[in-house]
Amino acid sequence: MRSVPAVSPAAGLRAARRAARQSAIAALGQEALAGTAPEVLMEEAVHVLRDVFRVEMAVVLQLSEDGKQLRPLVSAGLHQGAAERHVLDAAGDTQPGYTIQHDIPVIVPDLREETRFRPCPVLLAGGVVGAMSVVIRARTRPYGVLAVYSLRRRRFDADDANTLTAIANVLGMAIERAATYAQLRASEERSRSLANIVEQSEDAILTRDLDDVIMSWNPGAERLYGYSAQYAIGRKARELQLRDLTDEEYENEIVARIRGKHRVRFETRCTTSDGRTVYVFGTASPLYDDAGRHIGEIVVARDVTELRQTREQLMQLNNDLERRVAERTAQLEAAYREAEALSYSIAHDLRAPLRAISGYARILEDELAPILPDACQGYLQRMYSNAVRLGTLIDALLSLQRLSRQPLARTRARLNEAVDDALNWLRTEQPGRDIDIVVEDLGEADIDPALIRLAFANLLSNAMKFTRGRNPARIRVGSLTRAGERVYFVQDNGAGFDMRFAGKLFGVFQRLHPEAEYEGSGIGLASVYRVIQRHGGRIWAEGEVDRGATFFFTLGGSANEPVAALDC
Repeated sequence: MRSVPAVSPAAGLRAARRAARQSAIAALGQEALAGTAPEVLMEEAVHVLRDVFRVEMAVVLQLSEDGKQLRPLVSAGLHQGAAERHVLDAAGDTQPGYTIQHDIPVIVPDLREETRFRPCPVLLAGGVVGAMSVVIRARTRPYGVLAVYSLRRRRFDADDANTLTAIANVLGMAIERAATYAQLRASEERSRSLANIVEQSEDAILTRDLDDVIMSWNPGAERLYGYSAQYAIGRKARELQLRDLTDEEYENEIVARIRGKHRVRFETRCTTSDGRTVYVFGTASPLYDDAGRHIGEIVVARDVTELRQTREQLMQLNNDLERRVAERTAQLEAAYREAEALSYSIAHDLRAPLRAISGYARILEDELAPILPDACQGYLQRMYSNAVRLGTLIDALLSLQRLSRQPLARTRARLNEAVDDALNWLRTEQPGRDIDIVVEDLGEADIDPALIRLAFANLLSNAMKFTRGRNPARIRVGSLTRAGERVYFVQDNGAGFDMRFAGKLFGVFQRLHPEAEYEGSGIGLASVYRVIQRHGGRIWAEGEVDRGATFFFTLGGSANEPVAALDC
C-alpha cells in the first residue's frame, strides 16, 4: 500500500485561503448574474475584500465620463469618509492613476519606499503601508479602479492579484449587465412610445415592402382609407387605395419610389373602400431593418380633401377679386381722368367768364356810377363781390384737390416748428390783435412738415377768427396721452359751436356760423381733415356755444378714447 504524503500546516492554510477566496468570488458572481445592482454589489465586494485579504481598507474609484478624474464611489474600513471625499487626477502621479494608465495590477509592498508614483498624502497620514490595485473593466472603456490598503508591510503575490482581478471582473460584469438592461428598457420604452404614437396618430401611417405589400396599417389608415388592418396587411396598396391609378402611374410613381430609396413629399388622389376619391398629402421615406438593409417604405399621409376644396375656392375668390380689382382700378383711373379734366375746366374754362363778369361789373361801376341809381350801383357791387368770391372758392377747391394728390414726404420733425411757422404767417395777416397764445412742447413725430404746417395754420386761423371780440382771446396748443397714444389739440375760448352739428365741421363748404359774422371759404377744416387722414390719424372736435372749441387729432396709431374738453 502506497503512503500519502503528509500536508504541511502552511500548505493546508494556503489551500483553505484559496478555497475561501474562490467561494467569495463565486458568491459575488452569483449575485451579479441574479441582477443585483452594481452599487449594492460594490458595497459587498469591499467588505469581502477586507475579510479575504485581512486589510484595513478597500475602495472602488470610478473614472469620470471624460476620463480625467477618479472619484471614490464605495469604500470600507480605515478613514472611509476622508477617502470618499478625495478626488484624484486620472492622468496624475498616483497609484490609481498609474493603474489606469498602464492597465495592469499594481502591488506596493511599502508606500513609503514607492518610486513609480507619488503616494497619496491622505493614505500616508492614515498609516497605510501596503497596497494593491487593479482596473475594473467595462465593455468599451475602464470603469475605474479597485484597491485594497494595509497598515503593515505586505508582499501581495500573484494569487492575491488574481483574486482582486477576478472580483474586479465580477464588478465589471455587473456594471455591463446593468447598463445593457438599462439600454434594453430604454429601447423598449421608446418602442412602446413609438407604437403609441403610431396607434394614436390622426394621420395614416403604413409600411410596405419592396413589392408594395402592406406590412403595417394603423387606425389612422383605417379611418382614411376604410380598410381594416386585418384586411389590408398582406395585400398590395395597388389593390386598396391605389386601385384607380393607371399601370404607368403605379410603376413610375409608386414602385420606382419604393425601390429607389427616395424620400419624397407627395399629394395624390386615392380611392377609399366605399369608392370615394380623397386627396392626401404625405411623406414617404425608405424603411430599413436593424441590420441596415433597405426593406421597403414608410408612408405618413393626411386627408387634405377639404383643404384642397377650400384652396380651390380661395383661388376662385382670388381670381374674382383680381378681376374686380382690375375693374375698380379702371373705374378709378377713369374717375381720375375725369377729375383732372374737371380741374382743368375749373381752372381755365370757368375763370375766363368770371374775369369777364367781374371786369365788366367794375367798368360799369366806375363809368356809370354818376348816372346810376343807388340800387343799381348796389347790384353792380354785389355782382362784382360774388364773382370774386366764386373765384376764391374755385381756388380753394383746386387747392383741396391738389392736397389729396400731393405725395406724402414723411420725416422725423418737431411739431413746434410747424406751429411757429404757422403763427409767424398768421400774425402778419392779423396785425394788432392781442391774443394770449400758449404753445406747449409737442415733441417729435414722423410727419410731412409742409402738410402739418398747413393743418396748424388752418386750425390756428380758425381759432383766431372765432375769438374776435373776446377779451382776452386765448389759444392753447398742446398734447396729452390717451390709451398709450399721443393726442394733439388746438383750443380757444371763442364762439364755440353746437355739438349737434359737429358732424358738419369737416365737410366742404359746411358752415355753422353766418358768413356775415365770420368770413371764410368753407375749405379750411376740410383741408385739415385730409392732412390728418393722409397721416393715418383721426380728427374730432368738442365745443359749446360761446364757451370755445377744442380740435383734437392724432398722427396714426390705434383709435382714440374719448377725451374730455380742456378748460382754456
